[in-house]
Amino acid sequence: MAEKVLPDLIISDLMMPEMDGIEMTDKLRNNFATSHIPIILLTSRSSIESRLEGLKYGADDYIIKPFDSDYLVARIKNLLDLRKNLYLKFTGQVRIIDIPTNTIAVTDKDEAFLKSVTSIIEENLDKSSFQIESIVKETGLSRTNFFKKLKSLTGLAPIEFVNEIRLKKAAAFIESKEYTISEVAYKVGFNDAGYFTKCFKEKYGCTPSNYLKGKNTEK
Repeated sequence: MAEKVLPDLIISDLMMPEMDGIEMTDKLRNNFATSHIPIILLTSRSSIESRLEGLKYGADDYIIKPFDSDYLVARIKNLLDLRKNLYLKFTGQVRIIDIPTNTIAVTDKDEAFLKSVTSIIEENLDKSSFQIESIVKETGLSRTNFFKKLKSLTGLAPIEFVNEIRLKKAAAFIESKEYTISEVAYKVGFNDAGYFTKCFKEKYGCTPSNYLKGKNTEK
């Protein structure tokens, strides 16, 4: 079911017939199509060994029964928020923002996936005709699985992720003061300077020109 529907998150009991929660977690973590999905394991076994075993195989959280439903909901929200913010680690221009690895399981496959996608976008940044399908082809995933995996890891749809990188790169070019605003727009794939200004303002709250003025007045 996980391979077919690619859910945003999985909650599973540890003890199940046919396949227990740890075996399921191990299989999902070693499957590229499902490796990104957050997993919460529920169990009445409270020993530290049991908890460590669950986390060792890639579970994001391990909750002892009985538990308060509000706590479970809070943990779900926290895990989804952490996934949503993961893209900052790969699109930040000034510094890499560390994701707390003790609270979220991010596999090597997921990191390699995001680095690859980001690299492909940056290599084609100045091409306004660049298509999402070009990235999909490079990853080897189906279009649906690619969209779901990227959305789950970053909280952004593919086109939003591309625009995020374009605009952050644009801000970096503006801060360098080596190019005119028009040159920056073309360097990040915008053929229409007016549309570039509109998108930039939506993200940064000011026009590219005012953004540059603000950098010029900073001490």
